[in-house]
Amino acid sequence: MRIRVGRLIGYILAVAVTAAIVAVFGGTFLFIMLMMEIVALPIDIITSMLMLRKSELLVSLGTDHTQKGDLVLIGHNLRAGMAFSSYEAAITLTIRNTFYGTSGQTQIAIPVNHEGEMHYVPLRFSLLGYYEITADHVMIRDVLGLADLKKTVDKSVGVTVFPKGDRDTRSYALHPSGGMTEAEETDRRGNDFSDVSEIREYVPGDRPRDIHWKLSAKRDELMIKQREAMSDEQLIVVVEFTEILEENDEVVSEAYSLIKELVRSNVNTQLMWWSAADEDFRRKRFQDQGDVDEAFSEMFGERAEMTEDIDRLMRSVHPEIMGYIRVYSSDGQVKEAVVDGSR
Repeated sequence: MRIRVGRLIGYILAVAVTAAIVAVFGGTFLFIMLMMEIVALPIDIITSMLMLRKSELLVSLGTDHTQKGDLVLIGHNLRAGMAFSSYEAAITLTIRNTFYGTSGQTQIAIPVNHEGEMHYVPLRFSLLGYYEITADHVMIRDVLGLADLKKTVDKSVGVTVFPKGDRDTRSYALHPSGGMTEAEETDRRGNDFSDVSEIREYVPGDRPRDIHWKLSAKRDELMIKQREAMSDEQLIVVVEFTEILEENDEVVSEAYSLIKELVRSNVNTQLMWWSAADEDFRRKRFQDQGDVDEAFSEMFGERAEMTEDIDRLMRSVHPEIMGYIRVYSSDGQVKEAVVDGSR
C-alpha cells in the first residue's frame, strides 16, 4: 500500500474545517456532514480492502505469433467483484525476450469493470524472439483516492515474433569464404566427375549434393553439377549469432527468408545453429513451410550467444559435413558464404 500523503492531509484538513464550523455555528445539517466525513474514512478502507481481495485480472493475446513490426493487441479485464469500484487502476507488465535475454517493464492504466468487457492496448515488437508478457501486480486506488493498493497477480501470456517478409530475389548473392578443390571433389564419395554432364546455375528444385562448392565460391552464386544420378544429401544453412541485437535480427531474418525460399522450391534443407546450453549444434530438417516457423520458434526459445569462429566449430563438431551456407554479419552487413566444411 502506498499512502497519497497530499490527499490524506487535504482530507484531514477538510474534516477539521467542518468540525470548526460545527463548533462555531452548530446546526444539525453541518453535524451530519461532519459525521459523514468521519465515517467515510473507515468505510473507504473496508471497501477498498474487499475490492482488492475480490478483484480478478484477466490477460489475453489474440495470437501466439506475429511478425516483426506488426501491432499485437493485449487484452485485459480487471473485475471489481463488488458494487463499489475504483476509477483508477494500473497493471505493471514485465516483457522478457528469452532469445536475447532482455527485459523491461511498462505500466498501463486500466478501468475496473463490473462486466466481462475486455480492453485492449497495442504492443509493437522491434526485435525477433519469444516474448513472455507477465502482469506482475495490479495497483488499485481507493474510492476516496487516499491510497494505492497493490495486489500480486502473476498472469502470463507469450508471443513469438518472426521475421517479416520473404526474399524478393532468387539470387543468393553468396560471399565466398572457401570451397573444395576439383581434386578434392573428385576424390569424395559420390562426387565422381565421370557422371557430370554439365555445370550450370542453380535453379529451384536442384539437389544440394550436386552443388559445385569451389565454383560457387568463386562466382558468388550456387553452381550445379548436372548428374544422371543424384543423392539425398541436404543443403545446410548455418546461422552465426552476433552480439549486436539489430545485426543478429538481420542475420536470423536472412536465414529465415533463405530457408523459406528453399523449402518453397522443394530443396531438401536443414538449419543448424550453435546452442550454448547443449554445447553443440541444433539441427532442424524441413518438409514443408510449417516446419520453418516451428524450427525458428525452437531457436527463439534458447538464448542467442555469440559464437567465435563458427567454421572451426563446424569442422570440430561435424567433420562429416562437406559444405554448407553460412549466414553471418560482417561490417554491419548480412552476408551468405559458401563454406567448405572439410577444411
